Amino acid sequence: MHLFDDIKSPILLYLKGGLFALLAGMAAVLIVIADNRWYKIGLLIVCVWASCRFYYFLFYVLDHYVGGDKNASVFAMILKLCEKKSEMTQAIKLSMYVAISLDGFIARPDGNIDWLTEHGSQDDLENDDGYKEFLASVDALVMGGKTYRQVLTFGDWPYHGKKCVVVSRTETKTDLPDVFFKTHSPEKIVQRLQNAGCRHIWVMGGGEIHSLFLQAGLIDEMRIFVIPKILGEGIPLFAPPVPDVRWKLLSQTEWQANIVELRYRRQD
Repeated sequence: MHLFDDIKSPILLYLKGGLFALLAGMAAVLIVIADNRWYKIGLLIVCVWASCRFYYFLFYVLDHYVGGDKNASVFAMILKLCEKKSEMTQAIKLSMYVAISLDGFIARPDGNIDWLTEHGSQDDLENDDGYKEFLASVDALVMGGKTYRQVLTFGDWPYHGKKCVVVSRTETKTDLPDVFFKTHSPEKIVQRLQNAGCRHIWVMGGGEIHSLFLQAGLIDEMRIFVIPKILGEGIPLFAPPVPDVRWKLLSQTEWQANIVELRYRRQD
């Protein structure tokens, strides 16, 4: 394992690199003021060791976070790091993109979503250019364990190349490289994805995940596709408790198979 590979947060990574620089600097100062020859030798060893670690840190960041030239000067690396930090502080967007029945359910009581394909409605949505454009804009997905297991029944994993956080206490293992199982709070999940460079997160569901992120005030936009079907009972779009939040209707669009898209943005 690489010296810095176990550090997931860029802030902790920079802190560790800074400590090496501080240690090298302090050792250099003490070399100058120390009287004992053996102290000087010991401090010199510490200074060289810490300096090597610090430059190792710079090249690691250059390779893994910046993507620059290894022959670049330290000043150029610092400039690139500042640019990277600026990118990380940019706004992050969380969206819901979900189909519901006329009576507000996203699935039958057992989680079955066969009703979405009764009239080709699921295919109409997924083959639409609007869905493809939305999916292309997404950097990461967040879903619950039940939704994850449901997606696995579709066949090939449809979200290759995108980070996927599964909020579950029961699921722990997968062969998929970009799928991670977490039990963190919505705020911590979003922070970690933002630190990883994600700018657009799809809060996929199900109802409990929708509610958790809604209660945390993290959902920015909802794109709800109303399917002309009444289920009578099932899993609701939001699992109670649901906060009292006002939303602004941005647009409404009629698609094939009598599907209507309602697009909302949170009113702050």
